[in-house]
Parts: sequence; structure tokens; C-alpha cells
Amino acid sequence: NYLKNEKNIYSDMISNRVKKMSKKNPLNKVIIDKLNENKNKKLVVRYSTEYFKHNKRKTVGGFADRIKGATSAMMLSIVMNRRFELEWEFPFPLKEILTSVNYDWTVRPSKIGFKDIVLIDNRNYNDEYRHIFNKGDIGKLLDIEEVSIKTYWNIFDEEIMNNPLLKGNYNNFLGSMGQPELVGSLLSLFEYRPNIIEAAIAYKFISLIDMFDDSIAIHFRTGGDGEWEDPEMDSRDNVHKLFDKGLNIIENSRKKTCIFFATDSVKMKKEMVNIYGKRCDIFILNIPIAHIDRTEGKMHIIGSRFSILENFLISMCNHILSGKGAYSVIAANRRNEWPWRYYKTH
Repeated sequence: NYLKNEKNIYSDMISNRVKKMSKKNPLNKVIIDKLNENKNKKLVVRYSTEYFKHNKRKTVGGFADRIKGATSAMMLSIVMNRRFELEWEFPFPLKEILTSVNYDWTVRPSKIGFKDIVLIDNRNYNDEYRHIFNKGDIGKLLDIEEVSIKTYWNIFDEEIMNNPLLKGNYNNFLGSMGQPELVGSLLSLFEYRPNIIEAAIAYKFISLIDMFDDSIAIHFRTGGDGEWEDPEMDSRDNVHKLFDKGLNIIENSRKKTCIFFATDSVKMKKEMVNIYGKRCDIFILNIPIAHIDRTEGKMHIIGSRFSILENFLISMCNHILSGKGAYSVIAANRRNEWPWRYYKTH
């Protein structure tokens, strides 16, 4: 009950640390003010993870894909001057772990009908949709001027903010911002509420990295070696490029530094500790990580919660080094910045 109170020391401990490490985001207040300005509008843009086809649940995406899609939906609501809502019920209601702050994004009852718009992957979010969202009169072209929309989305599209429906200096201001600022603005609408186990892990994690002068998070997604069916994300050899960068940071700073290594592969965790354990202070977390959309079985819920916890832990390290995939990119975006990657993506 203490952890579920409106305010508790663990939520404050985590959010304060992330804020302290975050770059300034002048767009954040503009976005929040606009969301609150539209909060009582009758028409809604609702981001939803509850996608069913032929009465069967379909995949929307993992944690990072959902955050990217929700960011696009949030920006779409701003362009269309509609209330923005989040419907996230699977594998557990989002509000059980991330509560609303700065803006109430929770679903409200509505007497107005909803039109479903599926924008999952490029085969659905095609060039026609991109042109409409970025350049056209969205309501008229999609025949949704009098109805709310429920969108299933897993792609980030900052170009939505170039839509001419946004006029004047406001449009120019938003056009100068990118993914770290826009995704960072969405993530600022969440406050993490850990349960007692998650709170204990977060507290010990912060206590550990505070024993050092500097901290580095290395995240590497193998895909094929996870506890779920996933395409191979990256060549396993590339993990050494991240450790080379981490060791270079330590050598140049000459600070007492720890490396937190996170991956979807239990096997790789052990391998990296054995290989690099004598060259640096490296630690791992032996917690069951699940894919929010693809994992099945009894560990799905707890593993998904731990996945969100780990994302916050990565955000609390001074340096974030990332392989392929968007998971740790989102952790860096929470601080309104990009992670370091061994290949150029932006």
C-alpha cells in the first residue's frame, strides 16, 4: 500500500535521478501545454495495444515499438487538436506500473464512435498514410472529421509535425526537434511505480553505481538467443565494439567506473563477464526479462515488468551504449538524447 501511494520515495528517487541527468528539452512544456489544452475535446486520438483480428490478439510491438507508436499518436493528436489517450492493457494495464503525470492520458468513456486505423510496420503505415499525416487535411482525407480514432502503431514519425495544419511559429519550433525530444516528451508523461521487489532492485542498483565515479550501460539485443521467438537482431561479434567503447571511456576519463551489461541472452551475460571481468568492474542483473508482445507463459507479466524496470535502470547510467534495436534508444530518449551506437543512425 505504501508503494501505491500517490508519492513514495522510490518513484521520487528514480524520477529525480533521470531528471538530473536529462538534457534540456524546450519542446516538453509546449507539448504538455498543448495536450492539456485539448484534454476535454470530444474527439480523441487513442493509441491502443488492444489489436484483434478475427477475434485473435495480434502483435503490436515490444516496449520500444509501443513507445514509438504512442509518440506518433500523441503528435497526431496535437496536429488534429484532439484529446490524446493511451489504451495499454496487455500483458497488464500500463497504469499498474506507469502512472500519469503532467497530463492525464487515461481512457475516458466516449459517446462518439471510433474508427480503427492500423499502422503497424511499413506495410500498413505506407506512403499514402505518411503523405496524409505529414502534408494533408487528415480528417477530410481519412473521413474522420466527426469520429474519434483508435490507432495501432509501432513506428515513430517526427515528420507529422510538418503538417500545414500546424501554423506559424509553433510549426517552425516543432520542426526543429527530433526523436529524443519528442519521445522524451511522451516519456515525461509517465511516473514509474515499482512494486516492492522492483523497488528493492532499483534501490540496490543506484546504491551500487553510486559507489563509482562514473557508470556505463551497455545494451545488446541478440534476438535469436532470447527467451522468446525473435529474428536475429545483430551479429554477436558486434557486442565487443560496445565494450571497446566502454573501455575507451574508462581509459580516457581515468575515473572509477562500472559497466552495467544488459542483454536478452543469459548465455551472453555470462560470456561477457568472463571475458571482460578482469579488465573492468562489470555487473549484470539475473532477472527474467520478457518480450511484452511475444513472450508466453507464467513469466510473461513479471518479465515484462522487469523489462520496463531495466529500461529505467539503463536511463540512470551516465553513458548509454547501444547495439541494434530500439530498446536502449528509448532509455536514452527518456533523457532527451541519443545513445552511442557503433554505426550511424541519425
